[in-house]
Amino acid sequence: MARDGSVFRYDPDYLREQFAGLVIQRALPFNHEQTTRVFQKTMQPRYSWMLQASLTAEDILNQWPETEVGRIIRDYGEENNWRALQKRIVKARLNGGLHSTSDLVDLIRSSTSGAKVGRQGWIKTATRVFQALRIAVNDELKTLETSLYDSFSCLAPGGRLAVISFHSLEDRIVKQTFLDIIKSSSDDGNKKPSDLKNVNLEHDEEETKEPWIKQMIEGVGGTILTKRPITPSEDEEKLNVRCRSAKLRVIQKD
Repeated sequence: MARDGSVFRYDPDYLREQFAGLVIQRALPFNHEQTTRVFQKTMQPRYSWMLQASLTAEDILNQWPETEVGRIIRDYGEENNWRALQKRIVKARLNGGLHSTSDLVDLIRSSTSGAKVGRQGWIKTATRVFQALRIAVNDELKTLETSLYDSFSCLAPGGRLAVISFHSLEDRIVKQTFLDIIKSSSDDGNKKPSDLKNVNLEHDEEETKEPWIKQMIEGVGGTILTKRPITPSEDEEKLNVRCRSAKLRVIQKD
């Protein structure tokens, strides 16, 4: 794979080999300390959420329509206070706009000061807003979908692709893309409809040597080994608090 900014892109020249297994781990969520450090940087094209300087967070905040600004904060950041933030961001344009992380942080602080969000509530809100901007700038959700198809095509028969995501939007894309993959066979380039078969192994331990496989979905050219995602146990969460939102999904190529 060739690295392009902060996003990995599929390159057939590097991935001609058929793999027995591939693992994709999406970015871990920021904790409060990391988020605070991020706020010290400016919103310039070379910051980690910028891709080829073709679109920046600064562009979104100062030029995009109000409804689009609100949409990405709501959908990509899953921020409940998105309406108020949307209005204040657009209003800030009348005073010169937002051109640094400190500008945006000050706006978020003032927007959450009267809300019942706790002592560090503004940091949580800021984390979600910065996440939304990063996803929008890097087109991360579309890139994820493309990478799943490309990675699956690189698997050898019987090979597995495992994906760990930490964001509900990403997990939904992984789930739907896996289903789309096994609904059709792309080996000959022709899409073929398929009736998916649900296989329940929860009460039949002898059916598999891998007890973590409880429910599968069989389709054309592949099998989803995790009908429901695998999530961390309580012990795992105690060892690593940041893994709490992690979801693992696995697909196998036939």
